[in-house]
Amino acid sequence: QVLDDQRRVAEETGLITACDLAVLQKLPKWMESNTARNAKTCFGINVSGQSVGSLSYLAQVDRLLKASPWLRGRLLFEITESARIADPRSTNGFIQRLREQGFRVALDDFGAGAANFEYLANLEVDLIKLDGHSVIAATKAHHGRALVKALVAFAREMSVGIAAEMIEDEAVLGAVREAIVSLR
Repeated sequence: QVLDDQRRVAEETGLITACDLAVLQKLPKWMESNTARNAKTCFGINVSGQSVGSLSYLAQVDRLLKASPWLRGRLLFEITESARIADPRSTNGFIQRLREQGFRVALDDFGAGAANFEYLANLEVDLIKLDGHSVIAATKAHHGRALVKALVAFAREMSVGIAAEMIEDEAVLGAVREAIVSLR
């Protein structure tokens, strides 16, 4: 929660792009010090909708990734829900460049904040991460279960992976399993 609050403040003050870039610059150095280059461990890195709309950020990401080809397959870019993407179609071009270079991209916390069906229509991603609160709501109401089932069906149709956050007890796990199994 503290990190979410800090990211929100950074977005509100216009500092999130610098923050996202700093994390991306530091992560490879940390990975080199703490994991072998040939390790299979994958790290997720949050990216604000504001950052993916910044040409300066995108250019710096391109340079950093080209200079570190060993990161391919080891980074998952998670586009966060807290700031709206101004131009989803343009952002999709960046996403496709990442994917072509061997990096996976996810919509994080789908169902919360700015992440919505417009993103699904315009952003070709590898993974949809369902917002934890939406997942919990699925255990409590018919509408919530219907939403999770619809998203699982969509993900299958589009060959997109789907992950559910905040599965912390048997009831939530059972609801998610029901949504997945009922579509087979």
